[in-house]
Amino acid sequence: MTIDLLEGKREALFNDIVSGLKLAYVTRISLTELHYILCRKLGKYEASEILRNLMESNFVMPIDTMELYSIAAELKCRFSIALGDCFSLALGKSSNSPVYMKHEKEIDKVAVELLKVTKIVLS
Repeated sequence: MTIDLLEGKREALFNDIVSGLKLAYVTRISLTELHYILCRKLGKYEASEILRNLMESNFVMPIDTMELYSIAAELKCRFSIALGDCFSLALGKSSNSPVYMKHEKEIDKVAVELLKVTKIVLS
């Protein structure tokens, strides 16, 4: 979802974050995924610059707690979904915030169960 924001595909959400109306919590796993995706698309230097600028902007707030690891592990144990998704869902649960995710087969299969964990906004 972070890529979508950077590419302007979720303009209303992006504007809410930039204006300070909404906080954008992220996990270190999500930042790592963002970095390698940008690296593949734009190259190592450009990816590093974008990530550095993003972190310096204070538009995103990285969260890294033991509770997050514990919840993510429980989710990975219960569901056959990507570890990064487990961390995003764990963050949503621990911060009582919605999780913005793309429709993917593995998520769609268990979406009803995941909605019992935290609020999910699929696009």
